[in-house]
Amino acid sequence: MTSASAQQLSLKRVEPSIQHCLVDEEVLFSCQSEDKHFTLCQDKKSIHFREESVTQFSTSLEETRGNSTAFSGGGAAWMTLRNGDLGTIAYTAIGKWSHQGDAVERSGILIQDSNSTLHHYKCSELFRSEIGPVWFEKSSIKESIENSELDVVF
Repeated sequence: MTSASAQQLSLKRVEPSIQHCLVDEEVLFSCQSEDKHFTLCQDKKSIHFREESVTQFSTSLEETRGNSTAFSGGGAAWMTLRNGDLGTIAYTAIGKWSHQGDAVERSGILIQDSNSTLHHYKCSELFRSEIGPVWFEKSSIKESIENSELDVVF
């Protein structure tokens, strides 16, 4: 991925007035869907997936996977967290997906089991996303083998 694409994936947005991460946690991803606010917070050992201010589950950094890819005119990054048989995927992407060929940003949360997507929450506002190649390398996140995890998005 080019450095310009990596920079596009790490764009920071205005923070919401309500913080869902604790003082000793870093905000990795925060977005608002139509009716829910999702946040991924990282402390020294774990990543916490929160819906509104309630922790749904936490997973170790060693169990977290991530990946990124370049597109013509953009790119995408995603992070997969496992919670038993369920996978939660936070993603952010920019690409020329409009009918006019203009760049369009997409972000959201996917909840998947081994067979299908159970919920797809599209973000109406992306407040912050640190996920991407730079953060993966800094955090020693292992690369996801599956690029098909986001087929439902594109």
